[in-house]
Amino acid sequence: MKEKTSRRTSVTGKMLHLRTWEPDGEITGALVISHGLGEHCGRYGDVAAHFTAQGFAVYGQDHYGFGLSEGRRGDVPSFDVLRQDLVALQTEIAKERGGDLRQVLLGHSMGGLIALNLLHHSPDAFKEAVVSAPAINVTRGVNPVLLALSKMLRWTVPFLTLDNTLNPAEMCTVKSVVDAYVADPLVHRRISSRLFGGMADAGRRLLASPGMFPRDLRLLLLHGADDPICFGDDTEGLFAKLPMEDKTLKFFDGMLHEILKEREKADVLAEIDAFLQR
Repeated sequence: MKEKTSRRTSVTGKMLHLRTWEPDGEITGALVISHGLGEHCGRYGDVAAHFTAQGFAVYGQDHYGFGLSEGRRGDVPSFDVLRQDLVALQTEIAKERGGDLRQVLLGHSMGGLIALNLLHHSPDAFKEAVVSAPAINVTRGVNPVLLALSKMLRWTVPFLTLDNTLNPAEMCTVKSVVDAYVADPLVHRRISSRLFGGMADAGRRLLASPGMFPRDLRLLLLHGADDPICFGDDTEGLFAKLPMEDKTLKFFDGMLHEILKEREKADVLAEIDAFLQR
């Protein structure tokens, strides 16, 4: 596997950091990663190693305001910027590698919501997607006082960021994974009211108009059965409304939020492999 880094330009004009992992042999497809809130694509090197071994070139673009990309930490001018930046990357890959190259979108948590938003509004970009623990109902369980404050801030100082209140211990049952997450200098805990509000709006739109998803989309939804951050029944509710024929929902018992980091992550990767090989 060969790894390289490069810079791209966001639709906002800011710099985006891109990691690309390529197989040693022939490239048979491209896998585009959409990472979660507070993190960055550097955390997905083990995932990249798994899929480059199968011939995929793996692309990990740090979202605007995250990782090594530019932008205020945890803030974005519009939630839709994140979708547009991924569509631009998909287009660039098609130009570089050829329009017939298979492209698969892999999104986790906030990145799963971004992925679903993309599939919902840009149906021609990807025909196959794997989504893990999508954050489709971010207001659930949030203190009503904080929700009211967030709405007020969204209209007064939308760029102001607050702590995202995520508990790292709830992300994974593997202590070393949690410790590495906490110690990672590129991980941050910030979120602005306009990013939070944009996520809430996007989730509501997905649930309100599932018929806008393309019927020819192949979709694999994955969720830890014990995830306390993004709730599995929200994913299940969306799944039931999706119009496509080739859709699969899989829960993993005993797993929390970051199923690709759990001890039994091989089971998760095997499920993805089976989906991609069908």
